[in-house]
Amino acid sequence: MKTKLFHVAFYCLSLLQSSAATFHVINDQDGIVISNDQLKLEMKPGLPVKVSAAERKESGSIYELIPVKQQAAVGMASWKLVENGAKKVELSVYGEEKQALFSVALQNDSEYIFINGSEIIDAIDVKAAVQVAVLPDQLAEDYLYFPNETNDTCYVPPGAHCLMNLGGNGSAIVSCIWGGRDNIVCLRQDRRDVERVDKMGEAFFSGNRIKFGADKSLCIGLLYGPSIWHPVSQRMDKVNFAQSGWVPLVPAHWSLALRIKKGVIPLTNMSLLDNTFDVWNLAYKGPELHKYWRYGMCLLDAKALKIWSTSLGSFVYPFYFENNGVFFKTPLVGREQQLLYDENFKGIIYPTKNCDSTMRYVMPLTKMSEVLPENLLRKLEIAKSVYDVFPATCYVTEKALRVFKDDQAQKEKETLKRLFDSMNKQVQTKRKRINEYRDWAGCQNRMLTQAMHGHDSLKPMILACISHLSHIEKCYDGAKEKCKTPEECAVLSQKILDLIDKDMSSEKKEEECDLLGREIRTIGGSQDSLIAKYRVIVKSLRQHLARRLAVEAKAEEVNPMVQVWDACGEILWTKHSEEGK
Repeated sequence: MKTKLFHVAFYCLSLLQSSAATFHVINDQDGIVISNDQLKLEMKPGLPVKVSAAERKESGSIYELIPVKQQAAVGMASWKLVENGAKKVELSVYGEEKQALFSVALQNDSEYIFINGSEIIDAIDVKAAVQVAVLPDQLAEDYLYFPNETNDTCYVPPGAHCLMNLGGNGSAIVSCIWGGRDNIVCLRQDRRDVERVDKMGEAFFSGNRIKFGADKSLCIGLLYGPSIWHPVSQRMDKVNFAQSGWVPLVPAHWSLALRIKKGVIPLTNMSLLDNTFDVWNLAYKGPELHKYWRYGMCLLDAKALKIWSTSLGSFVYPFYFENNGVFFKTPLVGREQQLLYDENFKGIIYPTKNCDSTMRYVMPLTKMSEVLPENLLRKLEIAKSVYDVFPATCYVTEKALRVFKDDQAQKEKETLKRLFDSMNKQVQTKRKRINEYRDWAGCQNRMLTQAMHGHDSLKPMILACISHLSHIEKCYDGAKEKCKTPEECAVLSQKILDLIDKDMSSEKKEEECDLLGREIRTIGGSQDSLIAKYRVIVKSLRQHLARRLAVEAKAEEVNPMVQVWDACGEILWTKHSEEGK
């Protein structure tokens, strides 16, 4: 372990020492080579544009760029150095008839290139040997693609605006970032390479094809270095933490994806989580632990890593860093009896964002925040509900009970009035959120039903979506008796306040307050549990749509599925803390 730590530290130090690098350009009739401290780009007449890591010792490229028109590769014959400055180098690439195909720009000391396509081409192929691809989804759960589990042409929801291609047996990540929501994005598997396998015996994807819509710009990044991503090889224990032999290359926000083989939504009999991914952020143990997990989890005990989340209950956070080591165990949350993880899939670890101490690299989601417009970027990240300011029913009723126990109700009368008024607003906002989910599901059902008319080929896909969405109303029917209404909750609150001036013993007031508080907490807890289930239902639908696009989508199904995938993101965008992980 010490040897590994030394190598990683030395590697990071060497990156820092070379941070003052400039461009190197070799341009002659045989070809052009442009390099900065991170990348090397090479072009020769009649060949793809080849991109590799500057410090890579092996020959050959990590990825290649090929312009495409009407499904066919367009030959590249010449180039022109448009800009050759200290901070930026830009190259225009021309076809055999001297028509401009696309431009490619490199910035000093950056691992990203920027492409702008001309009207001559309609797509760019990013050719690379991809072992695993990750569709980052900050609103739900990331989706992972494996070559032996998809169609030859695997459609990717363009609304994610990013696809991370993991290769090099842990040493390379090629990330594509695009701005167009009307792009058509595919993972491709060339059957001519079907015999080509990596060290783990798995086939490769042959890369991505990004077919442009109105926006013909594309940003491509290359993260290169030992263990920039990691396939977990150790089996996780349900009881004890184990230390992984993997050491992170740099501090960052790292995610670990597991696959659920069989999964029932908590407190229901709905098996909607089968064959979906469960993604956890690796937390850095210490005072800033909370910065590394998703909004919707509450820290109970930092030292013991004890967490609480609606519908998951209290549990020990299962993945963390400490002293540069990674420790993990099987997630055992309140739903653990209803989840069966795929034992043959031990997990994939990959970086997503920079943290304060990330050196040198710009991680894919951080780069997205730099290149995508703010109005688009905002819709890709969770927005905390503005209503997450009111006190919960459990806090207010327990506070009231303590006041009555101490015989301080008369003295604290105004305080209790303010608390119950705020708590009633909290109950109202959660009911509003319940209705938002129900209204959204009804709207999707109507649109899908309408889309099915006259399109028999879409019927199986649409009926599957409608069946999935029906669980929103089924959950409501099962919970509405306990949820009651906000008006009924307000009546119970007033009854507790009325106890203050009632002519009865303090012991009797305390007893009545306790009983009324239990009823109020049942309303609050039932509402919280319901919106947490709703979120899981919509997240699982989004995952199943991504899987269907990858595995069995017909061409005519792609647009309707993408539209529903996007719509799932719209309802998931605003998140109440009670909605859980």
